[in-house]
Amino acid sequence: MDAHGIEAEPWAAQSYATLYILADAIVKAETKDAAGIRDALAQTMDFPTILGNFSFDPNGEALYDPIILRVNGGVFEVYE
Repeated sequence: MDAHGIEAEPWAAQSYATLYILADAIVKAETKDAAGIRDALAQTMDFPTILGNFSFDPNGEALYDPIILRVNGGVFEVYE
C-alpha cells in the first residue's frame, strides 16, 4: 500500500510502460504525423520498461514477459 492508502494495480505498470514506449516512438519519428509515429512504434525492439524489454512482432502484437514486481516490506516480489 502506498501513501494514498490503496494498492497499485498491474494496469498502472502497463500504463507507465505504454507512455514511455509511445514517447520513445514520437522522438524517433521526428514528426507529429500519425503514420510516422505508427512506423516508429513498429520498429520498437527490446525497449527497456518496468515490464522488462518490450518489442512489437511483425503483426503489431506486444512481446514482453508480463511479470510485474512490487515492493512489499522493502523487498521485491512478483505481483500476481
